[in-house]
Amino acid sequence: MTHLCVIPAGIAQRRQLGEYILSYGKKGYSLSVRLDAKAGARGADNKEISWSSVFAMSRSGGLFAEKQIFVIESAENLGEFPPELEQFLEEAEADSVVICVFTNEGKGSSAAKSFPSSAQSKIEFTAKEEAVPPRKKKDWVIRLSKELGVSIASDAAALLAESIDEQEELRGELVKLAEYSRPRQISLELVRQLSFDEGGSAMLKFLDGFSLGKAEDVISSLKHLKRDPSPLPMVAALSNRLRPALYITVFKDEQAALAALGVRDYAARMAKQALKIYGKDAIQKFMLELVRISFMEKTNNAEGWIGFESVLLMILGSLPHK
Repeated sequence: MTHLCVIPAGIAQRRQLGEYILSYGKKGYSLSVRLDAKAGARGADNKEISWSSVFAMSRSGGLFAEKQIFVIESAENLGEFPPELEQFLEEAEADSVVICVFTNEGKGSSAAKSFPSSAQSKIEFTAKEEAVPPRKKKDWVIRLSKELGVSIASDAAALLAESIDEQEELRGELVKLAEYSRPRQISLELVRQLSFDEGGSAMLKFLDGFSLGKAEDVISSLKHLKRDPSPLPMVAALSNRLRPALYITVFKDEQAALAALGVRDYAARMAKQALKIYGKDAIQKFMLELVRISFMEKTNNAEGWIGFESVLLMILGSLPHK
């Protein structure tokens, strides 16, 4: 007998497949065959792959065969499940598990529609995971951290959500942080230390250091960032960080200004912190200087790192000395 698992197309599909194989592996099953049922594909017997051939393969192990896993990629190409094969389905504890991966479901269709309703109670369907909208990613990170058995600071969740676009990559990063921090809370500092490579960490240290008025962090991070021959990437990053602050100084309605830019939580908080530290006039003048430097860098009058560092030190020098 055969137990059938169905994984629909979706952003979490490869992870779900890995989890299935790992889960059944712990129950004594071993991965035996992996086939791609793409149009025209043929099996080891040189016959076109079909539902019948898949079930014949899964039932050919013999009475004393070890428990086996068969993975069928692009299972949508097998067509509708034949009613005559329902008798060979088993809900659980079967000797063979066939995992059907649907990689290209048609518009308005679903993997479940390939199977008759009479057979669906015996089939293990995996829920399709949808992409989380950017505005809800922070809440998703907080919710997932709870499922993983840890808590995460609000600012740490915001930074992760805004820095990692790929949802599965974000999930993997959170799993790593949870394993490292448990039972302690995942803090903003921990995210800064573990979730960015050397270049990304230096850039984040620079931007956050500037926003928080930590001149020592700004200067120390420049040692790494100056490996780039042009300061343009830094100019662009700093302009993007301070743009929300500039909008707030121009428009009376702060929330409307931030909404117009589509600014997320962490970026908005850092921009408002920078505005609080440096003040309206300094931010406006500094942004004008960044525009000037950007223009000069794209002409024959580039000032390079000297020009950028000069305006940077001017505004940092306005900070009160500790």
